[in-house]
Amino acid sequence: MILNFIIFFVTTLLSTTIFGIGMENYQQSTGAKGTLQCYGEPIKNARIKLYDADTFGFDYTMDEAISDWNGNFQVEGSHVEYTTLGNVLIIIY
Repeated sequence: MILNFIIFFVTTLLSTTIFGIGMENYQQSTGAKGTLQCYGEPIKNARIKLYDADTFGFDYTMDEAISDWNGNFQVEGSHVEYTTLGNVLIIIY
């Protein structure tokens, strides 16, 4: 009886992990907003990328933006994850 329960539990756990059953409860969101400056001057037309960096998978681009003439930017995104998001903000100028 216990062996049947263990087999059922492991099978259910594997099917949930492999096929993504119940993943709708793990939608996570993040974002960043700010002003880019270099030596007190706004950085305009800088490229900003927001990633979810996965340890054992592919990195996922959640959003991209270009800073305006005042250096202002805003990026936000969401992704389905079982673990916490690995937020990475890349600024290219």
